[in-house]
Amino acid sequence: MKRKFKLSYSYIKCGKRYEEELTFDKFYKTFSECISEYCFYFEEYTIYLAYHFDNTKQINIYELNIESNFDETQNYEFDNAKDLLEAKVINGCSLKQIWKNLTN
Repeated sequence: MKRKFKLSYSYIKCGKRYEEELTFDKFYKTFSECISEYCFYFEEYTIYLAYHFDNTKQINIYELNIESNFDETQNYEFDNAKDLLEAKVINGCSLKQIWKNLTN
């Protein structure tokens, strides 16, 4: 299926598949509220965003995992989605700064 958007998300409603543009606001809402996890591509990197519940701290931990084409992986954990999005760990830039250059 040909994609309509550079960044998109799809869902099924009443048996029909829909595709919509994934805006930064939509992404931030669904990720910060632990509704969706994501995978993006940027240059030679694959960027995985996930979360898990930390029973010790009793909070959600947000994970940023960056894989390069050279089999190098960097793993980061944050106490909130805002800190993850603003961390300058992708070629000295934050996910927020490179948002327009991501694909999925």
